[in-house]
Amino acid sequence: MFSSDIVPGKKNNDSITFMSSELKENGIDTIGTIELSFHVFNSDSWDGVFDTDTIIINTSVAGRIDQATTETKHVAFEQDGIKISFVDFDTDSFWGAGIKFYIENNTSTPITVQTRDTSINGFMVDGSMSCDVLPGKMANTSLTFFSSSLEENGIEHIESIELKFHIFNKDTWDTIIDTDVIQSANDF
Repeated sequence: MFSSDIVPGKKNNDSITFMSSELKENGIDTIGTIELSFHVFNSDSWDGVFDTDTIIINTSVAGRIDQATTETKHVAFEQDGIKISFVDFDTDSFWGAGIKFYIENNTSTPITVQTRDTSINGFMVDGSMSCDVLPGKMANTSLTFFSSSLEENGIEHIESIELKFHIFNKDTWDTIIDTDVIQSANDF
């Protein structure tokens, strides 16, 4: 997380925060390399001023640590260099229950992955998931279901899930892939 407001003619010392829970979830004990870019905009009008190229920060242990990997249980979708794997069910989420996914983007396009038309145990339930994955990168993300939505539909245990993935270009918003229905009984 990083956001810093700076008025004209002033400077600011600030820092980027990495959530320890997200580092742990991604199997990162020691940070070796950080890749990021800055989006600078006018805080009054929200007009963009400029975006930097990718900046690479290597720590003193860069290149000397193993890449973290995520253990997946099943590939839910794979096509044209994009792979989405089921990792596990998340019953301890702050917002409610959820499904953990691991996404690999082996394309040259920055993508965003969202879900559509999600049902649990036959009931349509809105879930929250939107994950950006840059080219050649991977991400762990969760499709979260709010406790209130599950309670409203009398869902105490997740027995079956159906959903579609909506994958689009992160920069242009052009649709790349809208998947067919993926069913938990067959695909998770």
